[in-house]
Amino acid sequence: MALKALGKINKIEIYAIAIPFIRPFKIASGPYGDKAEYALVRLQTSEGVEGWGEASPVPAFSKIGQEEVLKELNAVAELLKNQELNVNMLHKRIR
Repeated sequence: MALKALGKINKIEIYAIAIPFIRPFKIASGPYGDKAEYALVRLQTSEGVEGWGEASPVPAFSKIGQEEVLKELNAVAELLKNQELNVNMLHKRIR
């Protein structure tokens, strides 16, 4: 069964958001902080396909924070611009 062409990636938007907690809370490793930080990614193709992705760096569990995640996402976005949306090929290219 042939898949419909998904088109070329023609738009990638990256958003940094922080959602403040009503009150700070603790996890097993210690205080979590006063907000949750996320990176949202919106991808669109020339054929009208749209997708959203999310990354939620948690410094308590990871050595990188939102700033580093945004830097990496912007670098990957440059690699993906004008590429055909072929999930298998893109996964190999990103790695």
